[in-house]
Amino acid sequence: MARAARSRPQTERMRVGIVGAGPSGLAAARAFSALGLDVVVFESAPDIGGVWSATRRYPGIATQNDKYTYAYSDRRMDDEYAEAPAGADVRAYLQAFARENRLEPLIRLRTRVVGAEPVDGGWTFETHGPDGVGRETVDWLIVANGLCSMPYVPALAGRDDFEAAGGRVLVPSQIGDADALHDRDVVVIGWGKSAADIAVAAAPVARSVTVVARHIGWKLPRQIGGISFQRVMLSRVGEFLLWGPSRTLRGRVGRRLTRFLRTRVVRRLGETVTRQLELDRRGLIPDVPADHLDHLLSDGFLEAIDDGRIVVRRDARVVRLGNQGAPQAELTDGAVLPADVVVAATGYDQDLGLFTEAARRALVDEQGDLALVRYALPERLPNLAFVGWVNSFRSLINAEVQSLWVAAVMLGLMRVPDAARRRPAVFRLSHESAASRGLPQLPENGSFLTVDTWLSDLGLTPSRWRRRGELFGPMAPEGYADLLGQLRDRLGRAGTPSGTAPTARGLQLTTGE
Repeated sequence: MARAARSRPQTERMRVGIVGAGPSGLAAARAFSALGLDVVVFESAPDIGGVWSATRRYPGIATQNDKYTYAYSDRRMDDEYAEAPAGADVRAYLQAFARENRLEPLIRLRTRVVGAEPVDGGWTFETHGPDGVGRETVDWLIVANGLCSMPYVPALAGRDDFEAAGGRVLVPSQIGDADALHDRDVVVIGWGKSAADIAVAAAPVARSVTVVARHIGWKLPRQIGGISFQRVMLSRVGEFLLWGPSRTLRGRVGRRLTRFLRTRVVRRLGETVTRQLELDRRGLIPDVPADHLDHLLSDGFLEAIDDGRIVVRRDARVVRLGNQGAPQAELTDGAVLPADVVVAATGYDQDLGLFTEAARRALVDEQGDLALVRYALPERLPNLAFVGWVNSFRSLINAEVQSLWVAAVMLGLMRVPDAARRRPAVFRLSHESAASRGLPQLPENGSFLTVDTWLSDLGLTPSRWRRRGELFGPMAPEGYADLLGQLRDRLGRAGTPSGTAPTARGLQLTTGE
């Protein structure tokens, strides 16, 4: 691994390279540039947006939470957007955010980062873009390509014969306007939001649509017993009653004392959703408690099941693709389905392909797992951080607050707490690796607890009066709008010219430091 020495004048601005111009990359770029850092963003797609890029669209793609909560702290979504904005509207919102914060000149589109490796005091890597191959060196490298950058496609026996017969295996981001589904027998593997969205899009135009789900979880309607799902799931009270997260001794004691109440709440939630969606009649009651929430219910999904345009094969999986005169898919129960198109809506693995092999080996442990302190800092490589690797309905605010946390580390304004190093978030980077050990692939979802922990480390205080509704309602983005200004003021009081603080070379997180 290269260790070439590099020096720069103390008055030169710290240079930060960000990989990814999706929601998290834009949040990081805005925060870092506002704090005086020299920022450059590398995006392999031809447009900004990340998961919302036009290159990754499929019919029905939209936010799950509403336009008031899926927003940055200082910019509301446009009033004319639907309550759950469509992908194109989210992309337009992100583009406007980048334009208004003067981020566009910092972003290099169609530019891929490869071969990233540490050098003394920073990172170096190649860029492959419209102007050919280049070489870049930065003081800090920020990975903001998100948790949904590399679709996972399970190994499917017989795939070569299947494709030789004209069959196609696609992932959701390859569906586009759904032309590939017209007058085809479509098999969708998966049970998540994208699987249901694609099944709904295929139902009016395909010959047949079958959803094959190995496990089914709870899909929630937007209104549960007349109450918005956001009050049930995304409020502080709802979060505690469903999952009981806590970072304090008092909270852990409270969780233990209220265990019986929380069990009753979860049971009542399952009963309410079962009755409202008539899951018993439809044979779709999950085998897990209702705190194992899957995604929001896609509009038209249940109706298409009722009229036979979508068939659900639950507790099954595709074991083989084949060609018996026509493409087909064989299930675990021996059933054979006609299948011109198989859509693997089976989630994502996490991609570390931008690093050299030596850097990847240093990042992961012997089982191939990645441990990140506060979802951000790897334990062994310095001057490297991840932003946006938090699976959450609150992704934009998560990214904003996490970006401030990372900035404080970069600028020497905060030392990482020892307790954080003892309990890193563990990412099992592939479905296969996680499944072979019977472990979850991703750490627990980002919650109020996650944001509160970052803020506690930072010593920053959001506006209490703006957040007053969070007890029984969802996170209010505007309540976090003054945090960047607070950190900027702290940087000024530290007496260091903006953006020229030490590059935190000594913050390598090794055990026993």
